[in-house]
Amino acid sequence: MLDISGFEPFQYTVYKENEYYDWHMDAFDMYSNVERKMSISLVLSDPSTYEGGEFEIWMGGKDGFVTVPREKGDVIIFPAFCMHRVRPITKGKRNCLVFWTGGRPFR
Repeated sequence: MLDISGFEPFQYTVYKENEYYDWHMDAFDMYSNVERKMSISLVLSDPSTYEGGEFEIWMGGKDGFVTVPREKGDVIIFPAFCMHRVRPITKGKRNCLVFWTGGRPFR
């Protein structure tokens, strides 16, 4: 059961050339007393304005990860316990708005 009790404050994120976010999970925030349940990322940049910056979610198994489409306005929603990353930006910059739902620990 998700038992969602609200949203954390939104995080406006800008990835510039050579910036990235390596494999991680969002499930636990050491600054919060709630467990993150769902992660949500809104793509704000047109993909023609940057190169690289692919959003990947680890699916396990033989194929490993999935590269998520990144059109401006796309919303990526996934369980906060899934491993994911943003690959390095090689040109331009990528903007997104990230937020999480939270609540009591899973039962």
